Amino acid sequence: GNFPLDATRDDLLNFFSEYEPLDVNVIMNKFTGTPRGFAFVDFDDEDALERALACDGADFQGATLKVNKAFGRKDRSDRTAGGRKVFVGNISWDTTPEGLQGVMESFGSVMSVNMPINRNTGRPRGFGFVLFEDPDSAEAALKQRTLECDGRAVHVEPVSNESK
Repeated sequence: GNFPLDATRDDLLNFFSEYEPLDVNVIMNKFTGTPRGFAFVDFDDEDALERALACDGADFQGATLKVNKAFGRKDRSDRTAGGRKVFVGNISWDTTPEGLQGVMESFGSVMSVNMPINRNTGRPRGFGFVLFEDPDSAEAALKQRTLECDGRAVHVEPVSNESK
């Protein structure tokens, strides 16, 4: 994700060529026919996929590429990360991922923080996902339910199988 809208399927195939992708499916806006800024890249084996995941954060045609593992519709239970992932809502637009991580680390070791950005405004969307190292840390955060982050009350909820 987060690739330039003028990037082509061939550009992505070339970028991932050392991992020998089988195919690239650039997701298009069904109304305008233009790319939406993300794609699915298929690999032959898990090893190639794991090596390609290391490209997360790499520069691709002037944009910081977001590379993560996609889950098929039948595989969505993995999105909860074994009870280690929580949803955090009502986050201030001024809060950084590092700021949210600092607050959440009071419950345990945080592996990652994902705060989606509105593509049109470039501003955070006001929510995020925190992945803890262990389920007990996530459970401790969930018990708190409401926390203060950058002077604002944020709420912590479990990630359901339908969430991102």
